[in-house]
Amino acid sequence: MARKMPKIWLSEDYEICVIIMDYFGSLSSDEEIIRHLEQEKLTVSILKGIKPGSLGAEFYKIVFSEDNILSMILKAHLIIERFLNIIIANKFKNSSKLLEKTNFTFFLKLEVLNSKNYLDEVLYSDINQLNRIRNKFAHDLFYNTADFELNKFYCWGELYNKVKLNSIQVKRKFNIFILKNILDFLLSRLTKKYPFISEIKFDNEILD
Repeated sequence: MARKMPKIWLSEDYEICVIIMDYFGSLSSDEEIIRHLEQEKLTVSILKGIKPGSLGAEFYKIVFSEDNILSMILKAHLIIERFLNIIIANKFKNSSKLLEKTNFTFFLKLEVLNSKNYLDEVLYSDINQLNRIRNKFAHDLFYNTADFELNKFYCWGELYNKVKLNSIQVKRKFNIFILKNILDFLLSRLTKKYPFISEIKFDNEILD
């Protein structure tokens, strides 16, 4: 019988990724993996620097309570874009004119921030990868969660291959679990780098 998964504070630490993958790698069958995925609750890093009623708190609410994977990704992507807008407004003079341009896309915002070193390599890479997944859904509503290239995100890489997933069903469920971890890591790192974004109030219009 596999050991019980340790309750941990999810963080950006590589060691946390190792613990998660070692645990699931110790399970002997798809059925066991699915059972543990359904039983385990993520211990998220909300409450650490994230104020109730803020955009960051709404991000966590969406990520960890949303059952529809498409809705989760689209909403998380919109909130991340809002954070990028806030960082641009904070770092660039006359940013309002730039942000008003309809052709100033998510990708261009990311490239601008990266070109000025306002995002580190890990943040840039992970946000860019999230944007790729979102764009695949935009062009294919039936894009299979089993096809997510999660090994391209920070720290998962070769660790992802530690878990043997023998069926499409279990790979879908496992990928959703890992994606939620990835999004938690992403917001945690953004908030640590730019603490002021944790104070931004949530506005329903962001998700319209």
